Amino acid sequence: MSKAKTILPVLLVIGAILTAPAAFAQAEEFSQSDLESFVQALTAIQGIQQDMQGEINEVVENGDMDTDQFYQIHNQISQGTPTDNIPEDQLRIYQEVLNEVTAVEGEAQEKMVEAVEDQGISVDDYNTIITQAQSDPNLMAEIQQLMEG
Repeated sequence: MSKAKTILPVLLVIGAILTAPAAFAQAEEFSQSDLESFVQALTAIQGIQQDMQGEINEVVENGDMDTDQFYQIHNQISQGTPTDNIPEDQLRIYQEVLNEVTAVEGEAQEKMVEAVEDQGISVDDYNTIITQAQSDPNLMAEIQQLMEG
């Protein structure tokens, strides 16, 4: 399986929302082993995402601009608002910090793929389970039960 495949950035336990509609997912049956592997992968991914967030916060805080200023510029650019009012040197610093953040995210994505594959399931199967659990309360309950104990 190609490492280019991506893991849906969804954590069921914190209520993140999928960008792909769950209604189009075809219902599948998963073995107990598949679900246990899924939960192990999900737990590993949660740790990776927490580490990633800490690294991102560190990158932004260690940048040559105030954290609030970074996020203000980021929001302005993300919303498509003109950046005429932002000094060129601040835009340059923002881009440097953003490049570092993007690198951290890329490394985390690779670790997440590896975490899934280390559990013996494919990224596609992992994503299918997440997608199906969004529309199948029984599957969601089974996953939550496995996570609790």
